[in-house]
Amino acid sequence: MLWGCFASAGTGKLQCVQGTMNSLQYQEILDDNVMQSVTNLRLGRRWTFQQDNDPKHTSKSTRAWLQIKGWNILEFPTLFVLCILLASYFVISLFGGVMVFVFGISFPLLLIFVHMEEVGLKKTPMGIVIEALEQHEEGISNIADYISKVKE
Repeated sequence: MLWGCFASAGTGKLQCVQGTMNSLQYQEILDDNVMQSVTNLRLGRRWTFQQDNDPKHTSKSTRAWLQIKGWNILEFPTLFVLCILLASYFVISLFGGVMVFVFGISFPLLLIFVHMEEVGLKKTPMGIVIEALEQHEEGISNIADYISKVKE
């Protein structure tokens, strides 16, 4: 199993874990890796530690250890995700018909018909797809030619 950390500034350390991790191993991994990753990523003092509700993360010993460290901890990450989901559901239900039209019909058509040179792309999205299909077709014809030569 692997343990790793990341932030908006990039990825932190990665550590291989042998066997099943318990609370004490988890605390050792945090002690060995988190602050070094914070330093390497130049996060300074304004960073928040976030973890899920795995039993080793929420055990009494881990909570006490984290309290001693004094890290800023996001206590209820699942509540945050739930709030995002509920807010999204509310927006979709409120503007559902409009959103279906915009994202389900208009947006794909716009991607097909709008030429993206003005934005900085050399080809339209549909042109990219057609080019990929032509390359795929060319590869298949090369394979077919090779097979016919082998048969002869």
